[in-house]
Amino acid sequence: MSHADNSSRLRAALDEESSSASARTRLADPSDWPQWLRDADTEDAVVEIRNGRVFWKSGTWKSGTWRSGVWESGAWEGGTWQGGTWRDGTWKGGTWEDGHWKGGTWKGGTWKGGTWENGAWENGAWRAGTWSFGRWNGGDWFGGVWKDGKWHDGTWHKGAWVRGTWFAGTWRDGTWDRGTWKSGTWKDGVWEYGAWEGGVWQGGTWKRGVGKPEVSK
Repeated sequence: MSHADNSSRLRAALDEESSSASARTRLADPSDWPQWLRDADTEDAVVEIRNGRVFWKSGTWKSGTWRSGVWESGAWEGGTWQGGTWRDGTWKGGTWEDGHWKGGTWKGGTWKGGTWENGAWENGAWRAGTWSFGRWNGGDWFGGVWKDGKWHDGTWHKGAWVRGTWFAGTWRDGTWDRGTWKSGTWKDGVWEYGAWEGGVWQGGTWKRGVGKPEVSK
């Protein structure tokens, strides 16, 4: 077979592969969206379909129910998130039921379950789930597992703290495994181990640690 024949076959194969990839990945017209996405109230939405899976590229989600897929960027203003992966963007309000949060900013709303990997939490209510790492700047924590991260303000009502740094805020109850407490008010709960550097201790069980708070009445 000649060199020219080989080149022609290679070009044909590449063209076929490119055509196949284009069919699998495309910016989708709203008429091609799944019904749950068409039912939602959105603005300037840019959506891609890859092998039948929804990828939200940009735009504003105003209300509706997100079933599944990947959120890559944009603003979420309200509605219900049932599952999927959030990579980046700003969440302003609504209810998160389950899924994976990889990065971005949470400004308000209710988190009911799932896994938080990284990002900034500004306000809202955390009910359950696993926090792996990130920055907590305010809001209420009602339950779940905090694995690591930086807590700067807000109220911890109950749950399990594994490790991390607490800068300020109020701890009402729950279990602290280890980490560094710099300031804030501890009202009740169990302290297993960690470094206490300052703040107010009002009650609870102290087991051991570096430094020890004085009970404030």
